[in-house]
Amino acid sequence: MIEDLAKKGYAQPIKKKSGDAVAGGIATADEQQITLKSRATLPWSELSLDSAYEIGASFIQPDMPPEIMGFRKWHLGVFAFYAGKKKEGLDLLEEAAKLRGVFKEALPIFQNASGPY
Repeated sequence: MIEDLAKKGYAQPIKKKSGDAVAGGIATADEQQITLKSRATLPWSELSLDSAYEIGASFIQPDMPPEIMGFRKWHLGVFAFYAGKKKEGLDLLEEAAKLRGVFKEALPIFQNASGPY
């Protein structure tokens, strides 16, 4: 996601963990922080989980090669579990396992998970 943000940015508003909305979108990012289009910075730790999920989902494009799409869906699915989005996570993980056989073996770990996440 950091590479995608560095190349393309993100035009949609985001939210902080505090619930405050941040308009204008993201210009770029690195491992420590997000740089907003306003040139202000925001540590990743202050970004809401919902915004992180939405940003990640925006970088999964239908015209991607299946192996890349599967990789991204798998990782976003794992993150979704962490973010408390079990249904969305399972949907993504199952789609990823169909695209990349390597994920089929790990899928039952999530299908049979009982939390907390």
